[in-house]
Order: sequence, then C-alpha cells, then structure tokens
Amino acid sequence: MLTARKTFPGGYAFLVAALVVLAAAPWLNTLAPSARIAIALTAIAVVGLPHGAGDAWLAARHGLLSRPAPAMLFLGGYVMLAGLVILIWLAAPVISLAVFLLVSAWHFGGDFARNEELVRRLSAGVALLGAPALFWPDAVASIYMALSGEAAEILVGWQSHLFVPACLVFFAVSLLPRPDSSTWRPIFEMGALILLAAALTPLLWFTVYFAGLHSPRHFKGLFMQAGPGERARLAGLSALATLASLVFGVCAAILLVSSGVEINDALVNVIFVGLAALTVPHMALVDGRLLDAPRAEGASR
Repeated sequence: MLTARKTFPGGYAFLVAALVVLAAAPWLNTLAPSARIAIALTAIAVVGLPHGAGDAWLAARHGLLSRPAPAMLFLGGYVMLAGLVILIWLAAPVISLAVFLLVSAWHFGGDFARNEELVRRLSAGVALLGAPALFWPDAVASIYMALSGEAAEILVGWQSHLFVPACLVFFAVSLLPRPDSSTWRPIFEMGALILLAAALTPLLWFTVYFAGLHSPRHFKGLFMQAGPGERARLAGLSALATLASLVFGVCAAILLVSSGVEINDALVNVIFVGLAALTVPHMALVDGRLLDAPRAEGASR
C-alpha cells in the first residue's frame, strides 16, 4: 500500500524555471521541428525515463528481483504489459490514444491532488492536458495524426472544450476550502503550466512539464523513500532500466523509418507511444498501489 508522507520542503524551483522558459519561449518556438524533437528526446531520456525506471528499485525493494523465478515473473509481466499496449495501439490507434489521454490525465493529476481527491485529481489532469489543445489546436492535431491517423483529430476538439470546465472545477475545489500553505503550490504550478501551454509549442510544453516537474518530483520521492543506504542501488537499477528503454526506442525508430515513416513522425511515435507502453505497467505499480511508492510532492495533504 502507499504510505502517506508529508510534502517535501521547498519545491518551488519549477516556478522559477517556468519564468525562465516563458522568457525564452519566443526563441524556443522558432527552432526547427527537428531541433524541438531533439530537445524533447534528450530531456525525456535524461530526466523523464529514470523516474519510471525506478520501478525496478521498487520491485527489488519488495524482493521481486531477489531470486530468478520472481525476477523473471516481474520483468516478463512488465515487458508483456508494455508490449500489449503497443499491439492494442496498432490495432485501434484512435481508441488507444483516447484511453491513453484519460489514463494520463489521472496519472498526471496526481501531481496536484491526493488519490482520494477524485474530483480534484481528475479535473487537474484534464485541464493540464487540455491546455495545449486549446492554445495550439493545429499543432496538437498534427501530433495526434502522426500517432493515430487523421481520425484522431477529433480528440483535440474534445480536449479544448473540456479545458475550461476542468479548470473551473480544479480551482474551485482547491480554493473553496480555506487554503493553507500546502494547497497554494499546486495552484501556482497549474497556473504556470497553463501560461506555458499558451506560450510554448505543445511538444516543448510537454517536455518542460514531464522532465521539469512530473519526473523529478516522482524520482525525488523515490530518492527520499530509499534512504542513504539504498540510493546507490536505486540509481543503478534506474540507469539499467533507462538504458534498456533507450535501446528499445532506438530500435523502434529505426524500424519505423525503414518502413517509410518520416523521421520526425517516427520520433514522435517513439516518444508518445513509448511513454504509453511504459505508463501502463508504471501506473500498475504506483497508482495501482501494488507496491509501496511515494506520494505526489505537490499534492495537497
């Protein structure tokens, strides 16, 4: 089961970083698409993947990697679940993208609310993912069509229409009770992310959020949960799992390009379909409460 923990001290570095990125947004948006994809791939590989790769440490902590049989069961199940996501995506791309967006809304909403705060958490996630669709509908549609075909464009309209109601619900639920110091930070972070969504192209915005807030927050939770004696093991297992994910991503990109997919579209697919494949088993551990895992640092306590 998840263990309740107090919010970490500090944690406002993202807000400072957001101001810097906002100032640099006019220049960042002029970068060539290939350069923006390169920034996204680098940031997600270096900062984003290790937070999910920490699942290996969680498994080891619970003895699932201590002997060959449970290790093979855990690793085999993890890989099979990720592979199943990819197969389903290939069979039903639009439905898979819609489900992935909904699952991601719940998962990312955990950065702003506790698991039991159902309305606040889901509204936060829907607002978060709806912001780029509202401000950059054509760019988001281009990404969705690269992932799931032309029919996926309809999802952009749904997200943009849900953005305002989700925002109103999130801020109302957050502010109606008397706010304390632990509730202001997620409110400020959501506001900063909405401003960033208006200022940055969607891929850069997602990179800033995923590699600048979501992943460091989760990995910091693992790092503090590990304690001094376990941190080297956490870093080592995360590095190995990250390397394995990168090798798979490179192979997938080569396969897509060799099959005739334009290289930028191939890399976008590697980023998002790859994250979808890894998110499902990751959520089974973290949000599914199968193993002991950290709470969201920014969530209200």
